[in-house]
Amino acid sequence: MVLPEDSYFPSHALLPVPHAGLDDCLQQYIKNFEREKINGEQLLHITHQELEELGVTRIGHQELILEAVDLLCALNYGLETENLRTLSHKLNASAKNLQNFITGRRRGGHYDGRASRRLPNDFLTSVVDLIGAAKNLLAWLDRWVLPRGGGGGGVLGLEAED
Repeated sequence: MVLPEDSYFPSHALLPVPHAGLDDCLQQYIKNFEREKINGEQLLHITHQELEELGVTRIGHQELILEAVDLLCALNYGLETENLRTLSHKLNASAKNLQNFITGRRRGGHYDGRASRRLPNDFLTSVVDLIGAAKNLLAWLDRWVLPRGGGGGGVLGLEAED
């Protein structure tokens, strides 16, 4: 999958500052990438050999970097193919699913407000789905609704500041 250079990885930036989310073991390589001025387009196409030339000699560290790039590509692809309507519908469906599950348990006599039993997996799955749908919607809003200026992220300011 190829991303336009300026869609997620601007040509003038390698990594957001501070380098939040980057594994501690990879922090040691940041200076090498900055010194060689590796931009987003180059990072998208980086190979094991090029990583080794940048001083990333451990295979496990190379794999972590390549997996992170793949995740960013997948995130960007999802943000570009989703729109506000589909994400809103997914959030609404997840909320209704959780509400229906809770209502069904109360009506079925499975609910006792005083008992602290272990929650069923279906309930936990519904909660995780709802959180995931909300997170996707917020990420889309933060990325697309307002243009970025000098002051940080879009609507919610979720972007790391320089």
